Amino acid sequence: MQHLWSVTVLLAALAVSVASIVCLAATAAPTQSRSTQFPMKPVQSPPTELNTCKCEPPIRSQATATGSCTRTQDDGTFCDLKFSLGQNASAAIHAPDFDRFAASYANVSKKEFAWFASRADDRYELTKTDDAARVVKAAATLAAFGHRQDERTLQHLQDVLSMLTFEPAAAEARKQPVWRSLERFGSNEGSSPQFEKIFLDNQTYELITTPGCMNFSQEKFTFMLKTAGSAPPCDRPQ
Repeated sequence: MQHLWSVTVLLAALAVSVASIVCLAATAAPTQSRSTQFPMKPVQSPPTELNTCKCEPPIRSQATATGSCTRTQDDGTFCDLKFSLGQNASAAIHAPDFDRFAASYANVSKKEFAWFASRADDRYELTKTDDAARVVKAAATLAAFGHRQDERTLQHLQDVLSMLTFEPAAAEARKQPVWRSLERFGSNEGSSPQFEKIFLDNQTYELITTPGCMNFSQEKFTFMLKTAGSAPPCDRPQ
């Protein structure tokens, strides 16, 4: 059984706590999405490639583990690093309030969430931009659920989820930069970062993307998904 690591840094207490979480095997059941059935995911070995993720200054902490990595950092007071999105998602869906939260905040079903969350650890079909959007959305949903008691961070993650929801009424000025970033996220060419700016509710978000890494930043807030250790970093320039 693989151990997952969660690193939370609290500057006020000048302490770093590392928690080990026992993983549940990821599953994905068929359900309807975009008028199609989700195919059953082939049985695969747990990811073995080491992945290193770092917090942004002023928090100077990092962690290394296997699988995909997400970073949620806000207000210069905490940095949360989590590894193996698919297995963390498999654990989250057993929480009694997850169904209602996912439907209310992310407009996503539990089965769709579990399916696309499991895509991040092996980057399965991320070259399909529509699927890449759902993978990032699943990662943001999991982060939002983990910080649902933190109103400020939850609002930022709701903004991220809003950017990834391409309804017909979505403004083209917002949709096109996000779509270009998702195309870069799912590509396999080059390593240089791509920069885009999104204006949302009187706030400016910067999207920094490399193949396999996508970062949403706004002042002291950052949410990042890095699929594997081979993915070029997409951190903000310091």
